[in-house]
Amino acid sequence: MGCGASAEAPEKRQEPQKPKVEKAAAAEEAAKAAEEDEGELKMSGKGPEVGAAIAAIADKHRYDRLDISKCELAEVPDSAWTLKNLTALNVNENRLNNIGHIAEFKADLQYLDISDNALGLLHPAIGQFGKLHTLYAFKCGLTAVPPELFKLTSLTDLNLFNNAIIKVPVELKELTALKELNLASNKLMQLPAGCLDGLKSLRRLAAFWNRILRLPSFESLEALEELQLNSNQLQEVPTFGTHPRLKDVNLQKNQISKIPEGIYTAAKFPVLESLELGSNQLEELPCDIAGLPSLTRLSLAENKLALLPVGLYQSKSLTLLNISNNAIEALPDEISNLKDNLATLFCANNKIKTLPASMQTLAKLARFNCKGNPLDLKDATTNGVYESIKKQINDPKKFEGVPA
Repeated sequence: MGCGASAEAPEKRQEPQKPKVEKAAAAEEAAKAAEEDEGELKMSGKGPEVGAAIAAIADKHRYDRLDISKCELAEVPDSAWTLKNLTALNVNENRLNNIGHIAEFKADLQYLDISDNALGLLHPAIGQFGKLHTLYAFKCGLTAVPPELFKLTSLTDLNLFNNAIIKVPVELKELTALKELNLASNKLMQLPAGCLDGLKSLRRLAAFWNRILRLPSFESLEALEELQLNSNQLQEVPTFGTHPRLKDVNLQKNQISKIPEGIYTAAKFPVLESLELGSNQLEELPCDIAGLPSLTRLSLAENKLALLPVGLYQSKSLTLLNISNNAIEALPDEISNLKDNLATLFCANNKIKTLPASMQTLAKLARFNCKGNPLDLKDATTNGVYESIKKQINDPKKFEGVPA
């Protein structure tokens, strides 16, 4: 073809539309593939044709649970709303930007998972499901919590993880049956005073990865077992009451500079096993922190501590002690009191020059990190302890020492 010749534009080919017969066949195939288990219709990952599949079999069985997660759905199929006996609905990991006709849905839902969809908000109709005990709405792009949510007084498990919520209303206290509350990875700057007062059954509170500056009193949380408040902007510890079941407290990566006396006592925390206070601004610890009878894990890394209360070494249940990245100048002879259980000791990047002879009694020690300290290995005692521990552990991945 010459340079002056004009070429005809090629005829645009249109993709053939999927025949209705083929769609029906796909729906029938999905229906056959559906897993039925004593009233549960499992159609997770079956694709966007699940609506027709549900319609094809809905009249043949009585379903009380429906799983249509991971189906690439842009909307909840109408056929799902015809299942009036549903008590559990799972639509997570789809492409939903709303939950359709939920306002007209009359089933007595007890379990609802709408997570990992681009909803942006919770439909106010959520408040009509008075028997709902579990609501998973994580990673939904939520910026607020509708007041209707606080009508759900049967709710025991509420997961709002990884949204963009900036405020939690004080009405949260109305959810008196709550046992699990996850508010982590949002944009919260505070939890308002009184919002936890009615949550006497709460076992787990997760509010990490926020911007929280202030917290309400935790005195009413008598059933609390796990508290995760790490990675916030707290400058002081919350007000605690007596927590006979609390085993795990994580306050690391905040800006806490002081812990008053009387906070962490045996009377208030009789079964506390793990206390994470690393990456704060602590310069000293209260003496009574040493009296926690069940403490097995204590992390104080990345603070400004120059010494620890001697009584801390009476915590004979400790299996892990992390005091790395502080300004500690010495380990006391009393460290031998931890010989029965201490398996991990991290004391890297401090100002420790010598090791006490009593450390050789730490027969359970299986991990030791003392790198970044100005250890004087010419000191006979220090060198003897150092080599003894190195031989005992006998694993370069678990023994991290100073350069030879």
